Amino acid sequence: MRGLGLRSALAVVAGGLQLIAAQDCYANTTYNGYSFNVDNFYSQAELDDLAQNCTTLQGDIGFGSNFTGTAVLHGLKNITGLVTVGSNLTSIEFPDLVSLGGLDSSSSLLRSVSLPQVEVFKEIDIENAQSLTISSPKAQNASSIKLIGQLSAFDFSQLNTVCTELQITGTSPSEGTFNVSFPALKNASDVQISGNLSSLSFPVLETAGGSSHYSGLSISTQGKALNMSFPALNNVTGTFSMKGAVSDIYLPLLSNTSADIVIETSSKLKVDVPWLVEANKISMSGDIAGANFSALESFTSFDIASDIYLDCATALPYNRANEGEVSCSGAAKQRNTSGRAISIGVGVGVGVGGGIGLLIIVIWVYRRDLKHKKRASQAVANLDVYGLQEHPHPHPGDVPVERVDTDPPPYSRY
Repeated sequence: MRGLGLRSALAVVAGGLQLIAAQDCYANTTYNGYSFNVDNFYSQAELDDLAQNCTTLQGDIGFGSNFTGTAVLHGLKNITGLVTVGSNLTSIEFPDLVSLGGLDSSSSLLRSVSLPQVEVFKEIDIENAQSLTISSPKAQNASSIKLIGQLSAFDFSQLNTVCTELQITGTSPSEGTFNVSFPALKNASDVQISGNLSSLSFPVLETAGGSSHYSGLSISTQGKALNMSFPALNNVTGTFSMKGAVSDIYLPLLSNTSADIVIETSSKLKVDVPWLVEANKISMSGDIAGANFSALESFTSFDIASDIYLDCATALPYNRANEGEVSCSGAAKQRNTSGRAISIGVGVGVGVGGGIGLLIIVIWVYRRDLKHKKRASQAVANLDVYGLQEHPHPHPGDVPVERVDTDPPPYSRY
């Protein structure tokens, strides 16, 4: 019994220690007499000590410049503040973390961020990235995501909502392409995607935009032409912009929008949006080959400025019910595969041909008249002041003229 009691007491003590270990801890750093809610770590050993004492850190985390390589934080479940990476770290791993206040990095050395269990975070802001891979496959809600630089891959496969900003910007198109895929994203306030994209996928995105005019949905792609497919999108506010190499646009559920629609394509594109009924401003430019807005009734302005031939009669909305401004322009119609220059060349060639024909006629008439004048002058040359005389060297075919003697006219000084 005494042994049992001892074992029970030890169990209680162990449980108490376990409860103590599970308690929150608070980041606190004193510098020049000032206290900050941040813990700076300079080695992996210091991170391991933190994980033994708490599961939730109230405050921020920073890393010293002498902390190099990979930082792994085991055991910690929650970080309420910001994790700042401005050091020489190349990799960060939080294998047990479930919620995160934020992650901020401007280091070009950072190559990998692994957050395999994180479900919620406020913000991730990584700039100056070089060959970056970031994985947060269980995250469902975020306030802001900003990834700028050379991107290799990222995984937000269960992300459902981004409250303020989703910005993915590849700044090194010559270094290769990257895939953009958000298979579970339904709502985002401001989506901005740009770079040398290999593919683009937003299969369930329903709403994009917010109260700001600059919010909305903006895609700018370099490299190969992409299909801008948003099969579930039914609400866009602010600006809906598609720029670069665009091969097709698919918006089957978008019938009404207050957003300004801007399309600037560097590849041949026929804009086929037969479902859109109401919009604000619509502007299209670049290699616009055609447009179908057959259901469009109401808009503020509708403008097409194509760099290639465009049949404006079929491209303009013909079902409009309001008096919105409309304009359409395109290049000259191509006569053959040589393009616009040949079309103009043909027109110029026909004009020159007509001019040459007219010139030939003028020359022929001139030569005919000159020939008649020459014959007349030859006849005059056969005349003397006294009458007719035979030509000293008659030409074959000339008719002899009988000479008649006449008296000379009387002399007069006047």
